[in-house]
Amino acid sequence: MKIITRWPKTAIDQDALGVEFTSKMAASRIRNDSWKVDLNLREKLKDYVTEGLRRKEILDFMLRDFDCYAWSIRTLDRRLRYFDIRYTDTDCRSG
Repeated sequence: MKIITRWPKTAIDQDALGVEFTSKMAASRIRNDSWKVDLNLREKLKDYVTEGLRRKEILDFMLRDFDCYAWSIRTLDRRLRYFDIRYTDTDCRSG
């Protein structure tokens, strides 16, 4: 099977990559739920929200302090919801 990407135009022959490589790619996409039992993570998130930091600032601290987990704004929001930490974005702009 060949996959053709838009830019740059390249073709990737997955059959030539071998089973070991493609299984590693699939394994890397599986979610790691170990963060759900990390009480230190929960406390840090709660502290940063209580301090009134913006999401981007919290994300910067999470990338530094908890680099063992994948981080993005979406994962930050998902983890805040999981730990039932309410974040209100006060950086609203009226148009």
